[in-house]
Amino acid sequence: MNMEEPARAGTTLHVLLVDDSQDDAEVVIDELRVAGYEVEYARVETEHEMREALAHGPWQVVLCDFALPQFTTLGALQVLRELHRDLPFIVISGAVGEETAIALMKAGAHDFMLKHHLARLVPAIERELREADVRAESAALREQLLLSDRLVQLGTLAAGVAHEINNPLAYVMGNIEYSLRELCSPISARHVPKTVIEALTTALEGAQRIRATAEDLRIFSRTGDGRPHPVDLKRVLESAIGMAGTQIRYRARLVRDFEEVPPIAANENRLGQVFLNLLINAAQAIPEGHTAEHEIRVAMRRINGHVQVEISDTGSGIPAEVRKRLFQPFVTTKPKEEGTGLGLSICRRIVLEYHGEISARENADRGTTFSVCLPVESVQAQQTAPVRPSHIAPRRARLLVIDDEPELMDMIQRELCAEHEVVCVTSSLAGLSLLDRDARFDIVLCDLMMPGMNGMQLYAELEHSHPALAKRIIFMTGGAFTPAARQFLASIPNLNLSKPFEPDALTKAVRLTLSPTAPALQRPLESRTANPDRAFRAAFPPARPRKAST
Repeated sequence: MNMEEPARAGTTLHVLLVDDSQDDAEVVIDELRVAGYEVEYARVETEHEMREALAHGPWQVVLCDFALPQFTTLGALQVLRELHRDLPFIVISGAVGEETAIALMKAGAHDFMLKHHLARLVPAIERELREADVRAESAALREQLLLSDRLVQLGTLAAGVAHEINNPLAYVMGNIEYSLRELCSPISARHVPKTVIEALTTALEGAQRIRATAEDLRIFSRTGDGRPHPVDLKRVLESAIGMAGTQIRYRARLVRDFEEVPPIAANENRLGQVFLNLLINAAQAIPEGHTAEHEIRVAMRRINGHVQVEISDTGSGIPAEVRKRLFQPFVTTKPKEEGTGLGLSICRRIVLEYHGEISARENADRGTTFSVCLPVESVQAQQTAPVRPSHIAPRRARLLVIDDEPELMDMIQRELCAEHEVVCVTSSLAGLSLLDRDARFDIVLCDLMMPGMNGMQLYAELEHSHPALAKRIIFMTGGAFTPAARQFLASIPNLNLSKPFEPDALTKAVRLTLSPTAPALQRPLESRTANPDRAFRAAFPPARPRKAST
């Protein structure tokens, strides 16, 4: 007995036979079965039949007769190339000359043998299957490298767009809120038409939706090094839902079934990629225009020491033979022009990286459910609970505001001038020049990303010239979209206000920094590696809840 036979026992080999003779086909199949394989095969005779078989079958090897009355061997090779199928292609013939065999090999055939001498058939198939696996792995690696590069580029673009949106949005929202506050005062309210208040309120709600979208862009643009940190899964899921909203909205109702769950140790950007991919796949399994008939359900619950997220759809489902190989590279139910078949394999790799599991199952009625299960780590100990100041008595202080957006500075000055003296300049160099003449400022509110000298460079300068004031810089940013900016914010204890921020949050940040306990309150913010403003947002949440995207 051949020493390789035990490895073949019970192994199913999927063979596509291009042959006009059922008798010849059975001889070949018997040879494979004698070797120990379980064989599933189909026999085709024409180009049309071959195309249909390749479109629907999980074939591992093509065995092609040379002499076909309605088809040619070269034609069969051409079909494989057109369909981008890299399958071992072995020619089997009754009698063919050496020159013809060489020509077939040059055309793309992997091997050639005579029908009356099939002793090499099994070794040849096994060799070509191994080489095909090597080619697939190499191709997958190349595709993943290209995809990673595209994701980095897309992330950089998304972060830049978010930054450009958030800067003007900061003063738009600030001015709307200021106008509402003034118009709703007891003195003004009697003289202001109700429709004006309603119009401003609607405008503010629209601006908040823009802010939510920009925040989603920021989450998905944070690449980092992938190292785990405490992640709020609900936040990541809501961001993924927001990003996939246009795909879902015209296909299905979105149903949230969220339980309270503890944070898990992961990277929010990488998990966001997983959930976004699963949501888009769920949406694309459902035809457009039948929203009332279909549903996408996103469920989240804690099961023992894990958090489970399930994304279910009522779409077309996935064939059983494809579902077995679903998380392998290049396996897809989409047309070639719509997908590479790498999305789910990348999802699996990310989930495994954080010691989780991902699986797919067929629903009892219709559609598919993807399940992601991630372990609950002891991440709470990594965070120091932010201190919520109950009553911080305001004291009048001198504030220096440095930002290249004059409209934003006007908004900040209007919000703070009742309690403090506010001086504004439009560049870091102008700020340094002012401080050289008069350093009697209690706080500096500084934009992080500015032309010329940015906030990081200003901080470095003040550490040398005015170290006490450097500790009292409150940074404002529309998105720390460079690795250097993210690393900088993670390395300092200073507060960071993400644009657009609530006027109330601005006031509280100033009061907190002015308080005698400010250094103690700020130090825990060093744990904000992936989301520098998390601790501050936890202490001072937005005044209005975010609206659902779908």
